[in-house]
Amino acid sequence: MSEQVEAHKAVALKFLTQAHKGEVALEDLYTPGYVHHNEAFYPGLEPGFDNFKRALASGAGGISDLQVRVDHLIGEGDKVVARFTLTGRHSGTFQGIPATGRVVTFSATDIYRFENGRIAEGWAMMDFLAFLRQVSDREGGQ
Repeated sequence: MSEQVEAHKAVALKFLTQAHKGEVALEDLYTPGYVHHNEAFYPGLEPGFDNFKRALASGAGGISDLQVRVDHLIGEGDKVVARFTLTGRHSGTFQGIPATGRVVTFSATDIYRFENGRIAEGWAMMDFLAFLRQVSDREGGQ
C-alpha cells in the first residue's frame, strides 16, 4: 500500500478517535472548502469547513462520554472508507431527538476524499434506526 494512502488513513483515524475529545484540531484534518454530501445527516448544510464544524459540534453534543471503535479502515487512491461503532450517553439533543439519558451504541460509515493530505469531501451514513430503537420508550434502553 502506498505511503500516501497510509497517511490518509492516519488522518481519518485521528478524526475518528481524537477529534471528538478535542485532542486534535479539525483545521489540521480538513480543507477550508470541505464539502459534506449527506443532506440527511446535516440538513441544509452549506459547503465549507466552518459550516461543517458547526454542524458536527451541534450533532456530537448530544452524545456524552463518546467512545469510538474503528471496525474497518480501508484506503485506495485519494479515498478512505471507515466503518466504526459509537457508544455514549444520549445526554442532549442528537439528530433532533431530545436527551433520554440512555446509553446508545450504533454504527456508522464514512467515506473521505483527500486533497493535499487533508479531507476535502465526505459522505456519512449512520445506523439511525439502531439509535432510535435504543432511545424509544418501547425498547426501554439502558
